[in-house]
Amino acid sequence: MLKWLKWKNKECNSRVQWFYLPGSEYNSHFHIYYEWVRTANDNGVPIQLLYIIPYSRYKEYRQEFISRTRLPNVRAVVLPDFKYGRMLTMYLRYVTWNSSTVIHARHFNIDALKGLRVRMDGRLRILYELEGDIVSEVEFLRENPNPYASYEKIMTGNGYLDNQRSIVENCDMLSLVSNGFKAVIEKRYDGLIASDDIVVLPTGGKAYENHKLDKSIRSQIRKEYGFTGKYIVNYTGNVFYTWSQFDRCLEAFLLIKKNIAVNSHFLAMVPEAGHEIARKYFEEYSIAREDYTLIEVDSKKLKDMLLASDIGLLLRPEHISMLCGSPGKFCDYVSSGLPVLMNTYAGDYSGMVLRDGLFPLVQDVNSDSDILECVNLLYKYSWEQRLGIVEWAEQKIMTRVYADEYVSVLSKLAISTNNSLA
Repeated sequence: MLKWLKWKNKECNSRVQWFYLPGSEYNSHFHIYYEWVRTANDNGVPIQLLYIIPYSRYKEYRQEFISRTRLPNVRAVVLPDFKYGRMLTMYLRYVTWNSSTVIHARHFNIDALKGLRVRMDGRLRILYELEGDIVSEVEFLRENPNPYASYEKIMTGNGYLDNQRSIVENCDMLSLVSNGFKAVIEKRYDGLIASDDIVVLPTGGKAYENHKLDKSIRSQIRKEYGFTGKYIVNYTGNVFYTWSQFDRCLEAFLLIKKNIAVNSHFLAMVPEAGHEIARKYFEEYSIAREDYTLIEVDSKKLKDMLLASDIGLLLRPEHISMLCGSPGKFCDYVSSGLPVLMNTYAGDYSGMVLRDGLFPLVQDVNSDSDILECVNLLYKYSWEQRLGIVEWAEQKIMTRVYADEYVSVLSKLAISTNNSLA
């Protein structure tokens, strides 16, 4: 208790405090937002990771969450929430009573932040991150329902546009994951937010730090899972949302198996909640049980499983919502040196890949010949080329690449907060 009181006294008297507020299920995107927090801390901005857990799950998740954030220069705070927003308000008002505050929020209730701003009387600045355009995403899902899952809430829900407008209107700066998304927001909310108050920061990812494409680890994993002698076609991600085009990925797999590599094996790394949906798709496409592996992989083992694979699948529908995204799976794939079968609708990443000649791009996602043409080239990628993919990823898209820009935004908000109190 004495140690905590000393820390509280030190923090309360700091001129500015920064908090990263993810506001979503931490298991699914932990490695992404944790990397942003660590990057800021390593570059001189002591941002704290502040996570609000529903009271009913607080005991279950608190210790695990804290254990995953015990690295130098990162402070993680986990709070139970009795009523959404109330605990956050109490905590921040208590520890920041004598300092300005900057919050980087994502997936967090904008009404709670609006109330907090009023209570903090000019001492709060908000950087709100939108990782995708929910307005166009809902439009796509309503037109393309999943035959094996219910979209009832999506079909009947409303207020998506109003909520997004409220976020744009009430944040001090907006963080978007692609330039395509920025163009959509500026057109949709013309004049509501200045262009200079919008920053484009892609999803980012964590570099392969523990071992740079170690062949022995690849061999070990392949032997453990029975992949030796097989061409592993990897699909990483969810199968609930139809924009992931799991069905088209299975069609691509069958094309590869028939025309290029008869020894192909499909590795689906899917959250357990989606396994039943995935099995129904496998059954629909008559894929034999021995030809696929369906598993859930945590972030600690993700890179090793990708290292053991031979090609990654990222086939997006040709829809405006896909230009507004920044697929996290792309970062996972390339940071593991995995060649990627992808088309032209993977946010800004497609343009970067095309510009730098990293991979051939599928021009028409519905064209079998386009897919086979690209796979024929990717199939021949050597180990040296995989090393080159990792090098490209570390130079172009990893979170650390955007450190200066991110820190600049946080500092800009801190300065504006101090100026308002002067």
